[in-house]
Amino acid sequence: MKVLILSASVGCGHDKAAAAVSLALETGHRGNEVTAVTDFFGLGRGIAGRTLKKAYFNSLSYTPGIYRTLYRLAQRGRVAHGLRSMLANSFGDVLLDHVAKLAPDAIICTHPFPAMVLAALRKSPVLRRTLLTGVVTDFTVHKLWLQPELDLICVANEHSKQKLLTQGISPQSINPTGIPILPSFSDAGKREVSRPVNMRRRPFTVLIMGGGLGMVSSTAILEGLRSLKDQINIVVVAGQNVMLREQLRKDAENFALKNIEIWGYTNNVPDLMLNADLLITKPGGLTCSEALAAGLPMLLYGALPGQEEENAAYLAEEGAALWIKSKEELWTILSRILGEPDVYLPPMRRRAFSIAKPGAAFSIADAVAACVSRQGAAPLCGIFQVDNQLCQGRL
Repeated sequence: MKVLILSASVGCGHDKAAAAVSLALETGHRGNEVTAVTDFFGLGRGIAGRTLKKAYFNSLSYTPGIYRTLYRLAQRGRVAHGLRSMLANSFGDVLLDHVAKLAPDAIICTHPFPAMVLAALRKSPVLRRTLLTGVVTDFTVHKLWLQPELDLICVANEHSKQKLLTQGISPQSINPTGIPILPSFSDAGKREVSRPVNMRRRPFTVLIMGGGLGMVSSTAILEGLRSLKDQINIVVVAGQNVMLREQLRKDAENFALKNIEIWGYTNNVPDLMLNADLLITKPGGLTCSEALAAGLPMLLYGALPGQEEENAAYLAEEGAALWIKSKEELWTILSRILGEPDVYLPPMRRRAFSIAKPGAAFSIADAVAACVSRQGAAPLCGIFQVDNQLCQGRL
C-alpha cells in the first residue's frame, strides 16, 4: 500500500498530525510506502501558495477580527463552494501531476484545503482508484471538511461524527478516531496513571506552550506569574519562534523569575507534560490532544479566532480544561488552583484521561488500510519515502 500524506504548514499542528499518521503506517503496517508532503501550499503555481499562507498569518497576527469573520463566512455553503473552486483552479493541475507521479493507493489530508481540491477533482482518472481520506485536527468540524467525495473522514469524537451526519455525510465514511498524536504521549499518560495518587511534585510546575510557532502571549503570562514566582516552577516552550524565546529570556530577568526554563522547539514535550502539574496553552487541537493523553489539566488562554475558540469551548464543557479570556481571570484562577490544587486538578485529570484518544494515529492507519484492502489495492510492499522535514525534521 502506497500512501501520500498531504499537510499544510500553517502552524505546526497539521504537520505533526501528518508525522504521527506516517509513523503509525510504518510501524503498525509493515511494508507500507509512505511519502509525506510537508506543505500543500508549496505545490501551488506562481505565488498562489505563498499569498494564501501570508494572508493567513497576517490576518491572525494583525486583524483577528477579520479572520473570525472569514472563518464564519466559510461555514456558508456558497462561500465554501467558491473557495473550493478557487483552490482547485490554483492547485489542481500541479496536485494531479504530483499524484500521477507517485500513484498512491491512498491519500491522507491533515488540512481541509488539499482535501477540497482532491474532492473537486474526484472524477479525474488519476484519482479513480485512490482512497481519499481527511483527518480533522480540531475537536469540532468546520464545514470546509464537508466534502462528499471523500471516502473517509477521521474526526476527533462522537460529537463531530454526529455533526457530519446531520450534514448528510454517509455514516460509513465517518470514523471518530481522535486527533493523531505520537505514541510517546500515550506512554507518558500510562506512566502518569501508574503514579500513586498522593504523590505530588514540589514545587508546583506550570508548563506554558503556544503551539509550534509560539503565538500565545507568554510575556503577558509571565508578568502575571511574577507574584507567584516563589510558589512555582515555570517551563515555557516557545516553539520555532526565536524572537519570542529571546524576549522571554529578557522578561524572566526583568521579572526576577529564577525558577524558570525557556525552551525552543523540542522533542521532549511528553516528558515536560509528565512533569508538569498544569498547562497554560492556546487551544490548538494537537497540543490539547497531547495534554489529554498525558492527563494534564489545562488553562486555555489566547485562543485564535475560529477553530481554537471552538476547541476551548469543547474542552471546557468536557471538564478537562478552563477557558480563560483575560489576563486578570488567568491570575485569579491560577491563584485559586495553587491554593487548593487537590480540589481543582484531580477532576480535570480524570476528565482528560476519559476523553483522550492516544491511539488515534494507529486507528487512522488501520481504517485506511482496511478501506484500501476492500477496494482491492496492490499488496503491501517496501518503504517508499518518508519526508523528514515535517516540523523541522523532528518526528
